[in-house]
Amino acid sequence: MKNFDRFQKVFDFNLNVDRLPMMEYAPYWDKTVEVWRENGLPLNDYEDMTIQKYFGLDMHKWIQVTPYKANCPKPSRQGGPLINSLDEYEKFKDKYLFSEDPIFKVRQYLLEKKAESDQGNIVYSLNIEGAFWGPRGLLGIENHLMAFYDEPELMHRINRDYFDFNIRVVDEFCKIARPGFITLSEDMSYKNGPMIGKNFFDEFLKPYYIEYVKEMKKRHLSVIYDSDGMIEDVVPWLIECGIDGILPLERQSGVDVNRIRMNYPQFKMFGGFDKLIMKNGEAAMRSEFERILPAMQSGGYIPTVDHQTPPDVSVENYRIYVNLLEEYCIKAAHK
Repeated sequence: MKNFDRFQKVFDFNLNVDRLPMMEYAPYWDKTVEVWRENGLPLNDYEDMTIQKYFGLDMHKWIQVTPYKANCPKPSRQGGPLINSLDEYEKFKDKYLFSEDPIFKVRQYLLEKKAESDQGNIVYSLNIEGAFWGPRGLLGIENHLMAFYDEPELMHRINRDYFDFNIRVVDEFCKIARPGFITLSEDMSYKNGPMIGKNFFDEFLKPYYIEYVKEMKKRHLSVIYDSDGMIEDVVPWLIECGIDGILPLERQSGVDVNRIRMNYPQFKMFGGFDKLIMKNGEAAMRSEFERILPAMQSGGYIPTVDHQTPPDVSVENYRIYVNLLEEYCIKAAHK
C-alpha cells in the first residue's frame, strides 16, 4: 500500500490497511542527529527523509512556511520583541514580512520531489503560523500576552495579514503537491494548561480559526493544531472551530491519548508516545506502546514520538523503537 493512501485511510478512521503509518511527525532534532553521526550512523545525507528511509519509516516531510524575509532582523534576546506598536508593525511589515521569498523556496523543494510525491511515497504536512504564534513572534512572549489587553487593534491587524499570507501559501503549495494535512503552529499551552482563557481565545483566535477551517475544507484539507503542553482543556474549543485534530500530545505534561479518544471520538491525533522513556530500552518502550494501543486501535490516530526524539536516545534504542512501532502498527490494524 502506498504511503499517502495508507495515511489517508487511517487518518479518516479506516483501519482496513496492512498497518498504521510509521512516521516521525517533526524534523529530527539537530542535536540528536549530531550524536547519531558521532556514533557511526552511516549516511552521507542527513536530511529528514534520508534518515526515515534508513530506519524503515514512512516518508513524511514537515514543511514550515513563515512570512519572514531572509534579511529580517532577530530579536535581541530569546522571546524578545521585534515590534512594539501598530505603527512599528506597519513599517516592519513593509520591509521584512509577507514577500514571495519563502513561498518560492518551498515551491523549488516541491518541484525537486515531485516525481516521488506524485507516486504517493511522501506525506507532506504544511505548517503555517497561526493566530497565537504569529503575533507572539513579532511582539515577544511577554508583550504578546499583554497585548490581549492593551493592543487589540494590533493583534487583529497582524492576524488578518497572517491569514491572507497563509492562504496564499496553501494555494501555491497545492499547485504542485497535496499536503496530507495543514498544521496550525501555535504552542498555546504549557505544562499546566493554556496560556490564555476562553474569552481571549474566542475574541482573538476563534474567528481566524473558523476562517482557516472554511478555506481548508474548500480545498479538502484537514487542519491539525500544534501545541505543546497540557492541551486537553483546549480540545473542545478547537472542535467548536471545526479543527480536525491535534499534535504532539506530550506525555510529560500529562496528556493521555486514550482519554482524548474517549472524550472526543472523532478528533484526530498525532504523537502521544512518551519520548522520555525511549532511552530506557525495549521493555520500557513496549510498555508505552501497550499504553497507547487502545487509541491506535480506534483509528484517526498516528502514533509518533510526542515531539522530537531526544539526543539521549542511542541509534540502537531508536532501532528498537522503530521495530516496536512496526509491530504495534500491524497489531492495531488487525485487532
